[in-house]
Amino acid sequence: MKRAWNAIFFLVAMIVYFSYIIVGLAFVSVVWLVCYGKVAKRALRRSAKITWLHLTRAVFSGYFPKKVFIRYNPAILKRSRNVIISNHLTEYDWLFVCCVLHCFGRFKDICIVLKMSLKDIPLLGRGMKFFQFIFLNRKISKDKELIISGTSRLRSEGKYDLLIFPEGTYIDKLSHPKSHKWSSEADVEIDGRSFDPEEVLIPRTTGFKILRENIRDDMEGIIDITMMGNPYVKYPNDTFSYWDVIVNKSQKVNFMFFLDYIPNNNSMDEDSFLLKQFEKKEKMISRFKEKNGEKCVTRIEEFSMIANLLSDPNEEYRDMEIELSSPWGPFFHIMFTLNLGLLIGWIVRLFSK
Repeated sequence: MKRAWNAIFFLVAMIVYFSYIIVGLAFVSVVWLVCYGKVAKRALRRSAKITWLHLTRAVFSGYFPKKVFIRYNPAILKRSRNVIISNHLTEYDWLFVCCVLHCFGRFKDICIVLKMSLKDIPLLGRGMKFFQFIFLNRKISKDKELIISGTSRLRSEGKYDLLIFPEGTYIDKLSHPKSHKWSSEADVEIDGRSFDPEEVLIPRTTGFKILRENIRDDMEGIIDITMMGNPYVKYPNDTFSYWDVIVNKSQKVNFMFFLDYIPNNNSMDEDSFLLKQFEKKEKMISRFKEKNGEKCVTRIEEFSMIANLLSDPNEEYRDMEIELSSPWGPFFHIMFTLNLGLLIGWIVRLFSK
């Protein structure tokens, strides 16, 4: 019975959520018609992006732990033209990444590189197109022009945070063996060492090279995000399934984030640059597993102790914790309660006839 109620609650939440999305798209479409000039249109796009994130946080934060721990290099606060790279653990870790970037003021100018199929998702796909995200086919012959066009637009805007997941997909029981196979067949090496990672996938480098060629002289640097499961899990997407998180409510997935900053330099042009960054992620996650096992980090003091073992002692870092909840949460829950009452009333009337 509990599972049934959990499923009903989620269904009602989605009805309310997509109702807001429909109203929001309609409102933005009307306002867009009376917006004049690039500045006004960009301001509208930014506002819509922030509004969507708050709405999404209000809806889904109940399915995730409240606190997320972050270690970051303060240099990320001073730059306005960045490429952001991150490892990829689950289908929904992008929401955590967006929340983390938002707390640093980096979300309003975000542009995410996504696979082309996401553009066709009803309602959400239209929103992503309005936000001017870059959609790729994963075929270099077609993607090269899309990357050039997208990066040229970003350069003209003057401020951007271009987020890419170089692995191309999240690590799980299906993708990891393919990464092992590619390492063997392509003889992937870093400075003569074989690279066949266990905690990340081998990143795809061709798209990054094209992107780099087009914004080399404009970008200020790279925000390098390393994401770890808290607690450590080999394949988070397999362990924390939608069924367990939403219906059973027996699992709550959480992540810790390490944000480093790499100033623009010529080493980014090297073929091995991305491989070296993911080798660092591999070592950090492996060391976290070795030192902490499968225990959950629950306090910021505990996180700082662990982070000191994983971070470069020669760099300056700061630690913080954020909450995934949104100040819009109470308003959303009022609407949720009203819609749940209407649904229950409809069901009662249906069965009382």
